[in-house]
Amino acid sequence: MRLYSVQIPVYADSEEDAQRAANALATFVQEVKAQGRAVTAKGVTDAVGKWQRNAIVKNEILKYFPKIARNGK
Repeated sequence: MRLYSVQIPVYADSEEDAQRAANALATFVQEVKAQGRAVTAKGVTDAVGKWQRNAIVKNEILKYFPKIARNGK
């Protein structure tokens, strides 16, 4: 297994906010690695696919993501 970098777009009020998000995700990966585990592409794919099926987890996660205005809707 090789280490790859991925780029994921996020909404932010500034470049600094976006960088803090990138740093937080990188720290998360390092903390998981320090526990003897790997954040894998398959693991992320599976977790993202499952979060919507668990109402408790979904509601907790959505607290951190405000709704955005849609054009004309």
